Amino acid sequence: MADTPQPMPFEAFASTLRPQIASVRSIAPRNGPATTVNVMSKGHPDEVWLRWLKSRHGAEKHTRMEWQHLIDIYAKQAAHPADPNFRS
Repeated sequence: MADTPQPMPFEAFASTLRPQIASVRSIAPRNGPATTVNVMSKGHPDEVWLRWLKSRHGAEKHTRMEWQHLIDIYAKQAAHPADPNFRS
């Protein structure tokens, strides 16, 4: 029996698109104590859709493919009145 994708809450999906801590570096200035800085990985390009998804679908659970499908649907919609596909 093949594993079926399990639905996940929005926050679990969102965390896969956001930047992650890649490493921790210590920065030592000339004067004063050293400080540590988190070095972040690059986020996913679809991260820009997270706020939009949260406002419209934040309480839902979907599989990873369904979440991606929602992003794809919104990405195809016109975003500005100058676009000939814009619908108010």
